Amino acid sequence: MTLRSTPPRTTLLWQGLLLVALNVSWALVMARFGRGDIYWVVGVHAVLVALVVVAVRGVPRREAFRLGGRDLALGVAVGVLMTGGTYVAFEAARALVPDLATHVSRLYRAAGTEAPAVALAWTLVILTAEELLWRGAWIDVWSARLGATVAAVTSVLAFSLTQLGSGSIIVAVLACTCGAIWTALRMYTGRVGPGLIAHAIWTPTVILFHPVV
Repeated sequence: MTLRSTPPRTTLLWQGLLLVALNVSWALVMARFGRGDIYWVVGVHAVLVALVVVAVRGVPRREAFRLGGRDLALGVAVGVLMTGGTYVAFEAARALVPDLATHVSRLYRAAGTEAPAVALAWTLVILTAEELLWRGAWIDVWSARLGATVAAVTSVLAFSLTQLGSGSIIVAVLACTCGAIWTALRMYTGRVGPGLIAHAIWTPTVILFHPVV
């Protein structure tokens, strides 16, 4: 997600600090995980975050989300590979950590607070806001101040730390791994769209449609 012109450095600084504040607020909201209905709480927060990002950074330029055939195929391919790889990785990890299945089952129970259709709708809203914030505005703003590499690395770390607000190391590790892949897609293509597609394939499949346990 980009602007048509680069704002002054002072503007980029306060925009960057605002993004950090949104990161903190998201982590605080994630602390609700396991304490009731998570979808409505995080979902409403995600809508507000998306509105703030658009208000501060402007409406994304068309090319930021434009998908050529190559970008579409890349997003789908990465999403499918990530999804298949998750089941393989889980089985391998379960062989090494016998209690893993029990912990993951608890996470699924904590997330199973809503009807499937409602959960899917909110999940798509949440993951779209995540892409706008961490793979969109975060990388744009901090690349202009600190360089693309630092922006990409801090994007992954910030996303992971936010999910740690759930109280689960497993969720944070998944966020780090998946966030790194989606960030790599953004950096490689220059667009948010491919990562958004991969995200929209992986999350509903693994979390809602076909749990690993």
